[in-house]
Amino acid sequence: MGEVHWRAQQGQVLAHGYRAPRAPGAPLAVLLHGLSGDERSMWALAHALPSGWGILTPRAPYPAPEGGFSWLEGEPIGWQEVRHFAPAVGALERLLDALPLGAGRPWLLMGFSQGAALALSYRLLGARRPAAWIVAAGYLPRGPWQGLQGMQVFWGHGIHDERIPIARARVEAARLRDAGAQVELCQAPVGHKLGMDCLKGLRGWLPRLKLVPTGRVQARE
Repeated sequence: MGEVHWRAQQGQVLAHGYRAPRAPGAPLAVLLHGLSGDERSMWALAHALPSGWGILTPRAPYPAPEGGFSWLEGEPIGWQEVRHFAPAVGALERLLDALPLGAGRPWLLMGFSQGAALALSYRLLGARRPAAWIVAAGYLPRGPWQGLQGMQVFWGHGIHDERIPIARARVEAARLRDAGAQVELCQAPVGHKLGMDCLKGLRGWLPRLKLVPTGRVQARE
């Protein structure tokens, strides 16, 4: 797996775990935990990614009411809007600025549950442009989802998800497609998790990605 370096929060730079890419052109995957998680939570999914990739696991900036950490300040109420994730997007940008990633390195966002909502919100709010998005048992915040040509998304969801119903995932994946995104929706007979079937599907999807170097966009959308 390579050596993982753990860093406590320093000023406005989030606490995180970081494993450097093993080759000059290898992508970096940014793994965003769900509500009540921390920087160690997503390493259970890191094995689904190629071993030579870099891995970055930030810790969300706010304490969660039930313990752990949250990407939203205060107790989350209902299904959030994209704008509610703007402070977390800013915190993620500062972390990326602080890392020696190298110009033009391809990178991806992979999020679980609330972390997936943040990853998707980054498409509208972030200054950088990821090469792809991996959504694990997530949801689409309310926002102006349009003009998403070139957006590559793998969405894995449990048919028996008790927190985010599969019907919602189907509707929101279709909404991304209607807006121009390329979305592969994997549905597995599990609850609020990715599931082995979708882990296998993810491994089959990754080699088909167009991992072009991605930099900053000209303007936020």
